[in-house]
Amino acid sequence: MRIKINQKDLLQMLYITQGVSEVIEVKPILSHLLFSASKDSLSLVATGLDIAISLERKVKEGFLEIGEEGGIALPAKRLYELVKELPEGVIDIKTKENFWAEIHYPSLGQKKMNLVQLMGLNPAEYPKLPTFESDAEEIKLNSKSLINMVENTIFATSRDERRQYLQGIYFCSSGDDKEKQEVGIKMVATDGHRLAMINGKAEGKSGGKVLKKGVILPKKGIQEVRRIVGYIEGLKEGEAETVKMNVMSNLGRIQIGNDSIFIRFIEGEYPDYNAVIPKEERNQAKVLKQNLIKSLRRATVLSTREIQGLKIKMEKSNLIVHSQHPDTGEIREEIPVEYKGKNIEMNFNSHYLSEGLESFSDDTVTLDFGDDLSPLVISGKEGREHLVLIMPLRND
Repeated sequence: MRIKINQKDLLQMLYITQGVSEVIEVKPILSHLLFSASKDSLSLVATGLDIAISLERKVKEGFLEIGEEGGIALPAKRLYELVKELPEGVIDIKTKENFWAEIHYPSLGQKKMNLVQLMGLNPAEYPKLPTFESDAEEIKLNSKSLINMVENTIFATSRDERRQYLQGIYFCSSGDDKEKQEVGIKMVATDGHRLAMINGKAEGKSGGKVLKKGVILPKKGIQEVRRIVGYIEGLKEGEAETVKMNVMSNLGRIQIGNDSIFIRFIEGEYPDYNAVIPKEERNQAKVLKQNLIKSLRRATVLSTREIQGLKIKMEKSNLIVHSQHPDTGEIREEIPVEYKGKNIEMNFNSHYLSEGLESFSDDTVTLDFGDDLSPLVISGKEGREHLVLIMPLRND
């Protein structure tokens, strides 16, 4: 294989793949990237246990030239750190015997090229990318919408390794509009103490079995999808890009332009999240989001690693934040709210409250209270299309 590629373009490709490759002793090949050069394009593949990515770049004079077809697997992190330090200009990469690669790059102020040699691995040993059946379900959605839905749910995923099915985001269809050829999609995440849910729209049909039943997207995998899609979109100066998603029972493929991201779903049955969401509106308060967030931050100063709870009281037109710890001190603040309901006093985890509030872009949010044992539901101007539910702490 021999290619000539612009340093900046190669660096962008290597940056995109950085979070995918994994260092695993029993599979050292997974810490490498697979370069494959054909007559008119270069592909770069990175593979981990739960996620893989394939980038494709077409030959373009001054940016990419293919001198000889072939391939090689090169160490991902080492190559990225190296290319990051190279001067701008055209890099000449060619493979040698025993899977070594020569990387020629411009020398500063001289016409000759400098050389670094890098040891690689046999490209034939690199894992094959998954293949998708022709009848795999397909939807199309805006990349900004995908990123937004992930960001508004991922914080509520569980860290409990014993319940792997809660360590991901549940993704499913929520009905379709045949006239508009739209499908409703939904993402849900919960750790058993809080829940985040958001609805969105995509192009396609929800008649397939997989999306109707739903799939669980692994947290690490969907974090990389969010990062990669956001970065690729950023290269296009923030233009909205259509993302195509194919879904099978255990695997998903997300395509943006010529690039593909493969993600393996978590096995297991997701809990019935609808059972914990109150069906009717209860005691509701409207509050300026930033006022409450800043008050929570001040109260959190007094919290400890062991005790992160605080009291929220609703009295007439005031929301009272009260935090008291015998070893640190006490704070009590009143925040004006629009409220019609009974007096309520509840205990909450301050961290959960802050994260839930920060997931909304609205200036004003609605807090829906029940009693001291019922969940708090936070929503914005979209109502229950986007909500965060937080269970109160017990008064033990």
